[in-house]
Amino acid sequence: MGNFSQELENTNENFKEALDVEFNEWEAIFLQCLNEAQLERAFNENLDPKLVGSFLINSWHGAILRMKPTSNTKPLEDFKAFVFEQLLN
Repeated sequence: MGNFSQELENTNENFKEALDVEFNEWEAIFLQCLNEAQLERAFNENLDPKLVGSFLINSWHGAILRMKPTSNTKPLEDFKAFVFEQLLN
């Protein structure tokens, strides 16, 4: 979705709207998971699940995008390390 967003953003309004719907669906899934994690005290209750869900989607796509010119997986590894070792720890 990230590639489509970047490459075809100005070509078709319907396409842009469809991508926005998909991103929002992903965000809703993340929000549900984070809300459940907070209920189980597996996620910091002081953090806003909606904001964290948005951050995760945006950061994930940023890491994927950055991997292309670097030709390595370090951006994705950095994303995973931060999320699972610091943010959600």
